[in-house]
Amino acid sequence: MTDSLHILHGDELVGRIDYERKRDAISLHYEDEWRFGAGGFPVSVAKSEVLKIGDMKVLNVERYDRLPDAAGVRVARLHQEDVCQALGHLPNSKYESEGGPSASDVVRLLRAESSDFEEDVSRFVMALAINWVIYGSDAHSKNYSLIHVPGSYLRLAPLYDIASNLPYEGNPKSRKHKLAMKVGGDYQLHRIARKSWRKFADESGLDPVMVDVSVELMIDKIENHVRATAEQVSNHCETDFIEGLCGMILERVEVCRDAMG
Repeated sequence: MTDSLHILHGDELVGRIDYERKRDAISLHYEDEWRFGAGGFPVSVAKSEVLKIGDMKVLNVERYDRLPDAAGVRVARLHQEDVCQALGHLPNSKYESEGGPSASDVVRLLRAESSDFEEDVSRFVMALAINWVIYGSDAHSKNYSLIHVPGSYLRLAPLYDIASNLPYEGNPKSRKHKLAMKVGGDYQLHRIARKSWRKFADESGLDPVMVDVSVELMIDKIENHVRATAEQVSNHCETDFIEGLCGMILERVEVCRDAMG
């Protein structure tokens, strides 16, 4: 049996989500995740596109853990393990608050195992920054993975399950928002500032200047890309929802920029 190269997500496959009024699950997925696949964004993500199969709108996600041969006949399955698994934690301990891995634990894992530590740790720091800015509250240790690349290389896998919780919370300035992993000892978004990122750098043995630059870069990139990506997906989603989400993320951009001041 040939391994699949794609995963399809659609309304009939994943159900519907209701907040104030119904929004289809596919919209929530690709409106958040497509943004980071925009050209020039300095992180790698799982590639995706929207297809229409009959009357169903489907998100087609390309599997990065599959490697077809040159003829496209045989498909090799690349071994992948999430960070929770790689660090020997049970799946029910995926959140740091429940005894799961911390952001510094992930850095130490990459330092010990990655075939390109500098690039992978830079991508990981940027991923942390993305989730801080967009309120990606579910970026736990099972949502970061290591992939075994042919030639005995081990790398941080492309990012996946990037999702903002702002559509549910509705208030970008809420003091209740929390992350799945602490940054400098804090889960709460409103308490995270430059000093938090500096503390995280110190705890993780990282250059604080590199961390500062990575975080500030992501703030700028998100601001520059959110509108452009909204235009790309406007043909597939409701404009009012996109505008609302963009507005909240742009508000978070300013909050985070002030916090880094």
